[in-house]
Amino acid sequence: MPAALRLVPHSATVARWEALVEADRAYFDDGKADGTRFPATFPARAVPLRGRRVLIGRRNRSAGPTVIDLSAPVEDEGVSVDHAVLEQVADGSYQLVDRGSLNGTRLNDGRVPLPAGQPVPVRSGDRIFVGAWTRITVRQLPS
Repeated sequence: MPAALRLVPHSATVARWEALVEADRAYFDDGKADGTRFPATFPARAVPLRGRRVLIGRRNRSAGPTVIDLSAPVEDEGVSVDHAVLEQVADGSYQLVDRGSLNGTRLNDGRVPLPAGQPVPVRSGDRIFVGAWTRITVRQLPS
C-alpha cells in the first residue's frame, strides 16, 4: 500500500485533553482578592483542548477569540485578557506559559507564580490557578 494511504493505528492517535474550569474557595481564601467577591454560583464546565495553542483569559473584542474564556458565566476580575496559554508539544501533551499576567499563574500547590514566558510541562490532573478564584484542571481523556 502506498505510504500516503496507510492508516494510522488507533494506539498512535493523538491524545484528547480537556480543561475542567471551577471556582476554588480555598484558593480564593488564600489569595489577595482586593475587593473581588467569590461567586455565589459557578457551575463547573469542561472545555475541550483543541489545537496547538489554547488561550486562557477573558474575552475582549480587540484581543480576538479566547478558548478558555473566564469572562462568563461569572467574570473572574483577577484574570488578564491574555493571561496564559497552553501549547501542545510533539507527544500531544501540553505546556503552560504565563503571558505576563498581572496576577500571575500558579501550578498545583506552587505558592510562587510561574515566571512569565517560560514553558512548564503540564500532566493530566495538574491544576492551574489564575485570577482570584479560578482553578483549571487539565485532564487527558481515555482513547
